[in-house]
Amino acid sequence: MRDFLGQFQFVISTGAVVGVFFLVFLANRSRRADASAQASGLIRMNRLVTLAIAAFGLGLAGLCFYIATLHGQIGGFVVGTVFGASGLVMLAFLSPRYHVRWDAEGISGPISYAVWPFGPARATIPYDRIVAIGIDWANSACVEDAAGNRIRWSQFYRGYGVPIDRILAVRPDLFPDAAEGQPG
Repeated sequence: MRDFLGQFQFVISTGAVVGVFFLVFLANRSRRADASAQASGLIRMNRLVTLAIAAFGLGLAGLCFYIATLHGQIGGFVVGTVFGASGLVMLAFLSPRYHVRWDAEGISGPISYAVWPFGPARATIPYDRIVAIGIDWANSACVEDAAGNRIRWSQFYRGYGVPIDRILAVRPDLFPDAAEGQPG
């Protein structure tokens, strides 16, 4: 039995390392804009990355439950529950409530990463009311209005840079370094 557990740990460890490199590769691909600074559009979480992370979490949950049942250990159930919950949370990110949309008037999207009970609250910020654009605590792009509403999207969004390009086209005053080729 020890040989099986040792091999299992090796397979999981190797799979996790390979999986992390694969997800980083996919995330870097998702940063590429699908189009130039369009007048209107939509970006959403990269489905392939999101599904891969969800499948990894749910697969590990199933494996932990199986091993816990086989050996009668409560720790496997606890770890399996954590992995399962993480996988389900990742699936929630595929919801349209997490999409970021923009048009000629402004930008709308999630104002948090909350999942419960029905997804994040959403906000719409007209371009003329944007007071700041930057990176938040979670290393996600965000735009903020004077009331403190903050729309955010992460690098896992396919076309991550397109809304930023659109805001740069409409509100160049928010990017003081743009003349030097470095958006603020």
